[in-house]
Amino acid sequence: MTEKLISCLKKIEKERNLVKGAAALLIAAILLALSVAIGMPQVAALLPGIVVIRPELAVTLIFPATFIGGLILGAVLTAVMKMLGLKGKYFDGLATITYPTLILSVGMIITALVTYIPYVGGVIAFFVVLVFATLGFTAYFRLLMDLFKADLITALVAILIVTGVVSMALSAAGMISLQQLLPKFPLPI
Repeated sequence: MTEKLISCLKKIEKERNLVKGAAALLIAAILLALSVAIGMPQVAALLPGIVVIRPELAVTLIFPATFIGGLILGAVLTAVMKMLGLKGKYFDGLATITYPTLILSVGMIITALVTYIPYVGGVIAFFVVLVFATLGFTAYFRLLMDLFKADLITALVAILIVTGVVSMALSAAGMISLQQLLPKFPLPI
């Protein structure tokens, strides 16, 4: 399985096809949205009263967030790698984001399906996530190093920077959304 994945990653590096990269990201977004649609009822049943978002709304948000977010993150990652002194084009950043996301999305749809297996579904889901997350994150590192010709330390620094920036952006967006949801109280004079 890993040999096949490595040969696919090498093929991506040789072809350098931006349209195929965007199409793979579209497929990943569709698969993630489907996995949310399939798995959300199980999560809602497991955590009644905790899950406050409707499944159709979650699916509606996951698809564009994955696709548009992936396109933007490809540009962000390319900019980070250039700032770290490496050469690369938008394709390199997009491919580095897209193909690991595709691997993870396949794992998530399998995970969502196996959660419906009585008694052992959770255990099987654990191992599915373990395998596909390992492959996805390893592919992320491999593509960073191969497409941008980065060493391991530079790849780690880039991942820390991108993760930090994404975390800050999500926190800011979350605070703004929370502020809009909370009732407005008059300020005491």
